[in-house]
Amino acid sequence: MSGNDERGGRGPEQQGPGAAERADLKAAVTQLGRDLGTQLARRGIRVNTLALGPVEAPETRAMFDRMGEEETRRRFAHIPMGQFATLDEIAAAATYLAGPDPGYLTASELPVYGGIRAAYTLPDH
Repeated sequence: MSGNDERGGRGPEQQGPGAAERADLKAAVTQLGRDLGTQLARRGIRVNTLALGPVEAPETRAMFDRMGEEETRRRFAHIPMGQFATLDEIAAAATYLAGPDPGYLTASELPVYGGIRAAYTLPDH
C-alpha cells in the first residue's frame, strides 16, 4: 500500500521502519489470544489481549521527535485523548484482565488506545 488509505491514514511503509512487521505481530498476538481463549475456556482459563495505541516510552518519544513538530501535531490530532498512554494505564488494563472482574471475558481484545480507532478522522487543518 502506498499513499493514503481510504480513511486518510498512511500505509505501513510510510510509518517508518518496521511498521509492517509491528502490524503483523499485533495481528498475530490478537489471533493467538482468540485461538487460546476459545481452546482453554472450558478449563476455566481466560485468554485476552491488549490493543495498544502510542505508549509513553523513550522509544515512542524519540520516534515522534524525529518526525518533527508538524508531523507530530498531525498525528496527535488523531488521538482523541491528546496524549500517549502511560505505563501505569497499560498496567491497569492488564491487571483488570488478569483479575476476577472480567469473569466471562475471553478470546477478546481490550483496546487501550485513547479512542484512536473509534474516532480516526483527518484533522480539520
